[in-house]
Amino acid sequence: MSEIFSYLQHPMLSCLKIVPSILQDIDKVLTFYYNHEIESIKGKYVSKDDNYTYIHELDISEIKTRINGLRQSGQHASWYAHDEVDFEIHVDKGRQLKLKEEDNKKILKLCFDNEFDNNKDLVYIYFSSLLNILPISNEKKKLNTSDKSIIQHLLQRMIQAFLKNEKENKITFENISLSTQNIINESENLKKKLINSKEKYGNSLVNQCNIYLRNIEAADNNLMKFEFTEGSINKIKSFNGKLVDLEKTIYEAARSAANIFYNSENNKVIIHDSFLYFDKISEKHSVELQETGFDEYDSRKFYKAISLLNKYENAVKCIIRDGNKVTITHVGENCEPAPITGAAVSDSINKHINDFNKLFEKYPDKWLIVKKYLKPIATKIISPKLYNSKQA
Repeated sequence: MSEIFSYLQHPMLSCLKIVPSILQDIDKVLTFYYNHEIESIKGKYVSKDDNYTYIHELDISEIKTRINGLRQSGQHASWYAHDEVDFEIHVDKGRQLKLKEEDNKKILKLCFDNEFDNNKDLVYIYFSSLLNILPISNEKKKLNTSDKSIIQHLLQRMIQAFLKNEKENKITFENISLSTQNIINESENLKKKLINSKEKYGNSLVNQCNIYLRNIEAADNNLMKFEFTEGSINKIKSFNGKLVDLEKTIYEAARSAANIFYNSENNKVIIHDSFLYFDKISEKHSVELQETGFDEYDSRKFYKAISLLNKYENAVKCIIRDGNKVTITHVGENCEPAPITGAAVSDSINKHINDFNKLFEKYPDKWLIVKKYLKPIATKIISPKLYNSKQA
């Protein structure tokens, strides 16, 4: 798999790719470097023959001692003729790199600190010609020592700056990766807490309903024993209303089940989920909504949407009161009677967005905080309306 960012690989490999683009007339770039991940010295090169497209592996098994000596040298830069380079390199394919005989010194060796073993990483740059690098007169047939020093310092400083930038980018990337991982971990922990909180709340509802049943049994002269089915238990866990309404529903369910199972063996009465009419509670709440300013049609047709808006309005008020930022996640955490996930808040908004729109138009003085601070509603409903009114 190829690297997405250059600084995720060894910086010397990046040098092989950028050096030929800095100056012209480069035949080959070769590097020896210490790879701390595998704790070994590696050799790589690119050449003009393949347009510097591929990075080739070098077999340095027979010259590793010599390379170690060169890496420990304190000399940062030097020029060589081909016959002065006193080592032979073999490619992994078995092809030998032959050093062409040249009279003048056209091979530049540069050294860069390796922070992991405190030695030098080496870069050898093979020039085919040096005459086109600097602007010199036509009468001048070759470069002098001063000219080569300019080329040497130019490349040394440019590569050094590149390596520094790669190192800083890698540190920044690692910090961002660590921060992102921490955010992901916190998000996962929060999800688990919300799930646990919801599960605990559901279990507490079941426990409370069992108390209602024990109270019914205590007052029952027929000594009936009431039990919930698994479906009833799951339905109770999802209850999202007032406890007083839940208690009335349980009593009604127990009475209905008792009439059906009156002659059952051991007087055991099973309460199935079909006996739990939570929808009746919505009818009752519909009347309550009418008492708070909604007409009868809206309180019935938009009961769920109104309930959600009221819930989110109270949640946002709590967030602002505590001085926290209004986010979908925080809204879910502050929902009553039990917290929900941010994803659940987003899904409910998307599902009821049309109903919210109609309610906002009919009741402009309600849910002012939600319309201002809850971003999905503000951006999907409120902002487009403001834009359209300005256009008109």
